[in-house]
Amino acid sequence: MDRLEHVLNHIRKPRVSSSSRSGFIYFIQCHDFIKVGFTDKVSIRLSALQTGCPYELKLFKSIPTSDMERDERLIHNHWKRYEIRGEWFQVPDGQLTVILGSETIDEIFR
Repeated sequence: MDRLEHVLNHIRKPRVSSSSRSGFIYFIQCHDFIKVGFTDKVSIRLSALQTGCPYELKLFKSIPTSDMERDERLIHNHWKRYEIRGEWFQVPDGQLTVILGSETIDEIFR
């Protein structure tokens, strides 16, 4: 299977409807904006997003989690006032510093 086919299969893969799934919350940066999402394979997700974006995307941080959907929702709600569109946010530098120093999702909210 070539790389493109692998990426497309990952994007098309249906989400498991269990109460919780482990993986990663990712923070992807594009200029002054941060996209917050979840995946079990960060590098594949970054590659898939980059395909549709004319600007360079950089992985700012990824944090392991035991419940991706819950933790993504917590961060989206916490940053609602910084939302630009969908899962893209323009957060203050202080929040970015907190993310860089966090090893768990809970540390973001301290």
